[in-house]
Amino acid sequence: MKSKSLIAKTLSFATLLFVGALAACGGETTSGWSSPSVQNEVLYVGSIQGTMLALDARSGEKLWGYLTGGDLPSIYSTPALSDGKVFFGAYDHKIYALDAETGTRKWESQTGGPIISSPALEGDALFIGSSDGQVYCLDAQTGAKRWEFETGGGVWADPTVSDGVLYVGSLGHQMYALDTEDGSLVWSFSADAAIGGQATLADGTLYFGSHDREVYAVDAKTGALKWAFETEQWIWARPLVADGVVYVGSLDETMYALDAATGAELWRFDAAANASGDDPASIRSSAALAGDLLIFGTQDGRVIALNAKQGEQLWEFKAGKGVLASPELNGDLVHISTTDGKIYALDITTGAKRWEHTTNEEEG
Repeated sequence: MKSKSLIAKTLSFATLLFVGALAACGGETTSGWSSPSVQNEVLYVGSIQGTMLALDARSGEKLWGYLTGGDLPSIYSTPALSDGKVFFGAYDHKIYALDAETGTRKWESQTGGPIISSPALEGDALFIGSSDGQVYCLDAQTGAKRWEFETGGGVWADPTVSDGVLYVGSLGHQMYALDTEDGSLVWSFSADAAIGGQATLADGTLYFGSHDREVYAVDAKTGALKWAFETEQWIWARPLVADGVVYVGSLDETMYALDAATGAELWRFDAAANASGDDPASIRSSAALAGDLLIFGTQDGRVIALNAKQGEQLWEFKAGKGVLASPELNGDLVHISTTDGKIYALDITTGAKRWEHTTNEEEG
């Protein structure tokens, strides 16, 4: 039996966003989950202080920083990289496009609420959700709005786009499939609670988790349910699908491996077994796969690597503070960000630290 109440763990995680934003306003150490993105050996990541940073991916040296605005400046969005630009949303209600080399602003576009969602790109179109309950489609070159779609609740989830269809969940308990051309509804699927994480499309099936504790697999064309698997707590992490296996973490401190066709459990890993400190080992971080290495973070500040076939732990790195963001793989390195404003580069084989960079004092 796990030593801490699952309810307490859930409440602890749910308050991180709001406590983090308030702390940022007061200049204290804060929390966030912008995941790094790497292109051409440059790492881009947002900070809770509202700065989009570009770092040398090999050394951690700062190349530039762009400071967003608002009363509660912070960035939860993971940057998307394309055509020499860095695209992201910020807590100041705005979507930004920056020059990837210099950090110079190309354009910005206003929404009606804080943005937690990360952008997705298809062709010359950018798609992103906002806490105002809208899904936006913008021209990626100019930032001009092409269409918007109103959901039944805030959209914190990152969109997934494939072959002219956009899939995105909302806090209003719905998963939507939208036509990318005009934003018209293709289908919707109702869960029993909020859908805060990104969906994964694989072999005609859409996989996603919900705060109703379920992992869902639905037909990508129709939205018809194929199977559901129940965990013990909310699911924020995006499922990873590879070689017929679905890997997904839950706030119940467990990483699950499920059969992609049936939802049958193949193995589970209890992240709480080696937990330390007062924070739970809840898994909000989406996993990344490097060969047979399955790598993810935990709220109690660890990065864990498992053998993807058996679920056995191979190494762990103790960052000290929560790892809610997802790891970014970059050759022999894995990059992570933590809730105390640090970025790490770890050796992908051993978990040894190569470098770290602190963002808490960044001002752009």
